[in-house]
Amino acid sequence: MNNLELEVINILNADERILNFSFAKKTKSAYFIIIKGDSEYITFRISNHPTNSFYSNRTFNNKKDLNQLLEEIRNYLDKTDWYTFKYEDYFCLKTLSNIPFERIQFYIDNTMGIFDHSLGGLVFYQSREFGRNNKEFNVVSESFQKELRKLFASGLISSHREGKDDLLVYINKSGKVMMDLTENKYKERYKDDEKNINYRYIYRSTRSRINF
Repeated sequence: MNNLELEVINILNADERILNFSFAKKTKSAYFIIIKGDSEYITFRISNHPTNSFYSNRTFNNKKDLNQLLEEIRNYLDKTDWYTFKYEDYFCLKTLSNIPFERIQFYIDNTMGIFDHSLGGLVFYQSREFGRNNKEFNVVSESFQKELRKLFASGLISSHREGKDDLLVYINKSGKVMMDLTENKYKERYKDDEKNINYRYIYRSTRSRINF
């Protein structure tokens, strides 16, 4: 177990625990997801460089004194509103995990540097391959946009740069552990709703229990 992980464990309350800890050697950044009870969660990172402004949670400077760093983290956990992981979050993550089999990928719009320079709101679109060398692009429905924005802001999905303006969306480790944690709770409900999913245009359906 990493020494930093142990130090953070020591400042947690009785009803809090680290659900996942990861360390990126390339960027020397540490990522935490803390869960409280069975559905409240919060993510944060410890690094020497900032992240994109669309990520709403805190980045702590790893250059600070350890005691000061831990005090700031504890203060953040006490004063920040935690996210509640709901069925809608599970549905979105589960659907994203199934999408590659449908030859569909989701991207963040970075036209004219929208994402890089935080110009306007976060916008997602999807590409679909069909036939031979054929591809179509679809705007994501507003209901699904809203859910994707929440998952990105809370640190459960991230993006990988494939080109200057190609930012592929993927489920990160924090998203995977939250999905795994709630698998038994939500999998049967998801089976019912999965039959109504139109992967080309995912939206809130009044004919099912999908409720973004």
